[in-house]
Amino acid sequence: MPLLNGGGSITNYLIYRKEITDTYNDPTLLVTLGANSFTHIDSTVLAGIEYLYFVSAKNSIGGEGEMSKEAYA
Repeated sequence: MPLLNGGGSITNYLIYRKEITDTYNDPTLLVTLGANSFTHIDSTVLAGIEYLYFVSAKNSIGGEGEMSKEAYA
């Protein structure tokens, strides 16, 4: 859970992904999860490609928080 919610309750978690070798583009949205979802299995990965994942939270007033530090997979 984020430390601050911007005044509204958390409604969604957004998971972003990018290839580790892609230094020019921002991560793209992979999936939007409900507020009570804390896991996701990425079934769209390709063998031999390394990915970076980022998570942000969205609240009930439409604000999206900063992306997390990357997780490597």
